[in-house]
Amino acid sequence: MQKTISFLTALTVITLLSCNGITQPRNNVEVRDNAQLSVPKHSSVDDIEIVKHNAKWAMSGTMEIFVVCRNNSDEDKKYVQINASFFDKDENPVGSGIGNTSNFPAHSEKTITVLGSGLDNTVKSYKVNIENVMP
Repeated sequence: MQKTISFLTALTVITLLSCNGITQPRNNVEVRDNAQLSVPKHSSVDDIEIVKHNAKWAMSGTMEIFVVCRNNSDEDKKYVQINASFFDKDENPVGSGIGNTSNFPAHSEKTITVLGSGLDNTVKSYKVNIENVMP
């Protein structure tokens, strides 16, 4: 799992450095309702709340979703994973993304960046959900 977190962190840094601040507006992408899908029974997903989120095109074929989460529990969380699903105009799935963080303090907010890559202009909406929380 540590290798996965390190790889995703490196991918995020490379993406942010390579886009050089050039973004496209998300005026053609709509937000779908938040949902919690296939949450593992051992997780404490109810402790984590998605406060808000917004998306932007980072570079060709890559969308970043900035998800502000709140840890409503009295305990720090070791790991939180957010998944995204991307849909076309007919609500057919056209891609997915993932973002995560570690060491999420109790009673605090944190922005988790979810990256979806290999996407094209057929993306018209997305949905984010809390997939995994490790106490």
